[in-house]
Amino acid sequence: MEDQAQTPDQMMQNLVELYALKKEYEGRVKSIKAQMGELEPKVLDHFMNNGIQKHTIDGGTVYLHTQMWAGVYRGEEGNDPDSVAWPRAIKALDDAGLNEFIQTRFNSQSLSSFVRELAKDDEEVPSEFNGAITVTDKISIRVRKG
Repeated sequence: MEDQAQTPDQMMQNLVELYALKKEYEGRVKSIKAQMGELEPKVLDHFMNNGIQKHTIDGGTVYLHTQMWAGVYRGEEGNDPDSVAWPRAIKALDDAGLNEFIQTRFNSQSLSSFVRELAKDDEEVPSEFNGAITVTDKISIRVRKG
């Protein structure tokens, strides 16, 4: 469909139809992922208990995949709080000379939520943001049923 050939009402109708289709497919994908989430541990157990590495069926190959990951050690019980675990991990990386893995970051979603709260309360963002943190409005089109 070419935009030039559609009236604004046709474009909006098309957008509503596409949003509905997207929502339907997202629901289907969510259901498929849930089913896969139930099956994968069972198949993994079957593979592990029977020494199976791979199995080909109906044109697909189901196989074991191993990938090593590193993360913060949270103590023997696995429940050390972040205030203890993260500084210990950062010190270990620093002591090992692995500073390239240490990063100072912030969460932009949390920061955006904070800024929206400031705006809701008619408060200004800190002046320290100038030249370092940008605050903009993002305007988009959304569709809701009804």
